[in-house]
Amino acid sequence: MKGWIQGIFGEDTLIGRITSRIFILFGANLLFVLFSLPVVTAGPAFVALYHVCLKTLWRDRNLNPFKEYMKGFLSNFRQAFFSWLLALAVLIILLLDISFITKTEEAVKVFRIPLYLLSGFFLMVLFHFFPVMAAFADSVK
Repeated sequence: MKGWIQGIFGEDTLIGRITSRIFILFGANLLFVLFSLPVVTAGPAFVALYHVCLKTLWRDRNLNPFKEYMKGFLSNFRQAFFSWLLALAVLIILLLDISFITKTEEAVKVFRIPLYLLSGFFLMVLFHFFPVMAAFADSVK
């Protein structure tokens, strides 16, 4: 019976590889939630999550997600932190502009569609910025 169970759930079987990757991603997501509770560290938390996901896909399926998450978090902290603060400031300005335009008269509402397009473009760039930062070891410049 024991050999049969190890035959199904062994590390070399398909089920074993899938469950090991699920547990690695579960641990990384748990750390992401803990590290992004203070909003100012959400940028480095995003980069560390992408770092673990990319390491899982590219190299090793038996890595320790907690050690790899901390390595990704600490190695990219400075550039991700300042990039996230800048992005957070731009997001707050865009949200204030959107709330101002929705509460004003009809003459100013002409700027609503361009502001929505600008906000959408900024979010698309932002969602691609952190995975690129995790994949390539480079400065923000």
